[in-house]
Amino acid sequence: KGLFVRLEIKNLSCGYDGRAVIENFNASLADGDVFCLLGSNGVGKTTTFKTILGFLKPLGGEILADGENVLAMSDKQRAQLISYVPQAHVPPFAFSVFDVVMMSANARLGMFERPSKKDEDVALGALETLKMGDFKDKIYTDLSGGERQMVLIARALAQRSKVILLDELTANLDFGNQMRVLHRIKELAAHGYIVVMTSHQPEQVFYVDAKVAMLGRDKSYIYGAAKDVVTSENLREIYGTDIRVVKNEIEGEEHYSCVAIL
Repeated sequence: KGLFVRLEIKNLSCGYDGRAVIENFNASLADGDVFCLLGSNGVGKTTTFKTILGFLKPLGGEILADGENVLAMSDKQRAQLISYVPQAHVPPFAFSVFDVVMMSANARLGMFERPSKKDEDVALGALETLKMGDFKDKIYTDLSGGERQMVLIARALAQRSKVILLDELTANLDFGNQMRVLHRIKELAAHGYIVVMTSHQPEQVFYVDAKVAMLGRDKSYIYGAAKDVVTSENLREIYGTDIRVVKNEIEGEEHYSCVAIL
């Protein structure tokens, strides 16, 4: 086996207190796939996401990595397979960027083990991959929102997991930082990582050439390639407002955008 993995979500039902918000959810992901959950507030994006992460027990179905049941793994085993990037948070202490990325080593270490030189090299390598090497000694809380988000992605990379889950990654970022983060997601996919993300902005799925699951209010979903799934009709159905998908040709390449008709 190489670094990467095949992730299969089979007949997954997710919810709280026995009440499903999504039923019989299926997706098949391999090296280099970006997979995005779309849907209006309250349809179960976060619930589905937390179930894939192992934070919530599914009501039914299974998640397999190379045929192994992810949800039966120990927390440590699962952390070596899946890493999680929350929306940029502010820690209570003024850690350096390097210290924040080094926290990833906790997924591999025993209770009293100290990070090794290799752990340090991996952390520095993750920062370099994201063009953040020059930031290693800066204080995390002094960074901009976009820079913090890159540091959290570096921490996920340093965890050496094969699947990276990104929750509302660009929610609090300005447009320039959103594009920088999405560009990095494309690069991670090009290196073979599986990236699973949620977004409030449907057109982002076109930027990263994602597979998409659009979640509906009736526990149903539509799954497929961005160009097939994110259509004007489906957006209108999911979001309850008139949104058109517009195809633009720029310098000989097709680009898609979503326009709300108000």
